[in-house]
Amino acid sequence: MYSDMEERIKRRLALSKPVSFIRQRQYADTITEYFQACFPQRRTEVLTGGEQHGSSISVQVLYPLPQEPFYVVHTVRLMAATASAPACELWLLLPSTWPFQQAGLIHLQEPAAWPLRLLGKLGEQVRAHRISLANGVSVPYCQAPEGAAGERAPAGVIMAQISGDLAAVKEKNHIVAELFMPVLVYKEEWELMKDMGTDALLESVIACNQGSFQLQLHRSNVADMEFILQ
Repeated sequence: MYSDMEERIKRRLALSKPVSFIRQRQYADTITEYFQACFPQRRTEVLTGGEQHGSSISVQVLYPLPQEPFYVVHTVRLMAATASAPACELWLLLPSTWPFQQAGLIHLQEPAAWPLRLLGKLGEQVRAHRISLANGVSVPYCQAPEGAAGERAPAGVIMAQISGDLAAVKEKNHIVAELFMPVLVYKEEWELMKDMGTDALLESVIACNQGSFQLQLHRSNVADMEFILQ
């Protein structure tokens, strides 16, 4: 099944023009099908934002499997390509135990869906301020993510670009869209960035998260982990 989907994506991309000339729907299909090929056999759902969610950007959810117990969430049509840069999309991993009201049915307005709304709001912020995304770029929140109250307040994110197939959607030498994972950074950690640098801070955040890129509700704070700071 994986190989069939992969071949279909390759045929689609081989026949298509560069992203700046691809119709929006064709581009969106390419992005959603690429993630479905990377994480096959999952039930999928595209959720569309709106004014009540603070963003018009849609996200696709790929639901967990028993052998892969995590959600995959990514934006669709976040930022179009320009003459100097390819398109880009954001994505997240959430553990299957994430406290949605119903594990098999997610609503954007429910409190636990704040990471999905966060992707949309980050996307709007990146668009509005024309932020050029790259690995290690830090983006402070204009507004803390609603629903994350009660946890240590995140101050912003550091963009991580994973190596391999999930670094970008591409065909041969043509990059269709670069993929970035926003890693949440607590306020106390954000204040360390000036001294540590973004790369060292990002490595320390992942270490506090037990080496995982999945978003966790209660991970340790780098500012409390003296052995990492030494």
